[in-house]
Amino acid sequence: MLPAVLRPHSRGTIRLCSLNPLDPPLMELNFLSAPADRKTLRTAVRLCMRIAGTMHANGYGTRPLRAPRSAEEADVDEYIDATGMSFLHYSSTCRMAPRDDPEPGVVDDELRVHGIANLRVCDASVFPQIPAAHLLAPVVVVAEKCAEMIKKAVGGIEK
Repeated sequence: MLPAVLRPHSRGTIRLCSLNPLDPPLMELNFLSAPADRKTLRTAVRLCMRIAGTMHANGYGTRPLRAPRSAEEADVDEYIDATGMSFLHYSSTCRMAPRDDPEPGVVDDELRVHGIANLRVCDASVFPQIPAAHLLAPVVVVAEKCAEMIKKAVGGIEK
């Protein structure tokens, strides 16, 4: 079992560390910095513990599961801190929205970066809200739509 926070409230940052494009960016992910995220994950871990307990009581599962010592808040938090990890499926860092949106975006509805000519972003970073799903299918849809927009922009090529 793999409990996860699919729609986190915690927000991190990504910044350039220098003018050299080959230098890695500075990323501060700030996992579980929003109390609501820790509460959600605590609930998910406890649910997994109950499901695993029921499965084990009914003869399913032969390996001992890695789990908190108890369902007490301190034990669950200790377990989360010791075992928590990212799925490395980052998204919504380059939000699509109009410039005048109350929460401004980085790209417009044609994936063009605001204020920079001839630059588009076409990946999971443009999602205005983090999808509560694997990112592959939505990214393919964005990529197909982006390809159509680029073809149209450079010569009126349509399907």
